[in-house]
Amino acid sequence: MGVWEVVEHPEGASGIDSTWAFRIKCFPDGLVKKFKAHFCVRGDQQVHGIDFFETYAPVVQWTMVRLMLILEVLLSLKSKQGDITAAFVHADVEEGENIYVEMPCGVRKQGKVLKLKKTMYGYAKARVCVTNTGRIVVSGYLQKS
Repeated sequence: MGVWEVVEHPEGASGIDSTWAFRIKCFPDGLVKKFKAHFCVRGDQQVHGIDFFETYAPVVQWTMVRLMLILEVLLSLKSKQGDITAAFVHADVEEGENIYVEMPCGVRKQGKVLKLKKTMYGYAKARVCVTNTGRIVVSGYLQKS
């Protein structure tokens, strides 16, 4: 997916810590279905005003939701919900921004860090980058700009 590249640790640049998030998915009867692992950036260690300057949380007004439901009923339309799987790893890092992440436990190399090309889960500015990315192509669908 080209999310990062391994580079030499630049002098004067600090790397954001990383962590693994593990989860066990089970069947309803309790048997293990599969093991899942996510590689995440420790965004809780980023400081506003130093590591990032803006964040974004997309929200909708309830009046808009009600309006859409009323139009759906009046015009006999059908609504569907969509989700972009792994949207955070599809958004490019902003131009001119260098984000360095410490390599995860188990694969650390002396003097090496990961330079992000795309955002990752946990990165404080990930939502801004997802929103600012002009078009995201996932499973044949385009995000409208």
